[in-house]
Amino acid sequence: MIHLLKKSISFICTGSTRKPFKGSMIMEVLPKLIITHVADLIEDFKHVSILAIRRLVNFIRLFRLLID
Repeated sequence: MIHLLKKSISFICTGSTRKPFKGSMIMEVLPKLIITHVADLIEDFKHVSILAIRRLVNFIRLFRLLID
């Protein structure tokens, strides 16, 4: 599973899965995903659903997993 996650992050950063994965890509992609999701939660001015909170927690868990 980690292998597929690294390929996905590499594709987001470079546009190709053939280019090698670099650790710096984690710091480029995941904080942006987390901040974008938090901004979307704040922007809606609606009741924040449990699903949205779970999604945010999962982004943070992925970030910690890849950093370790």
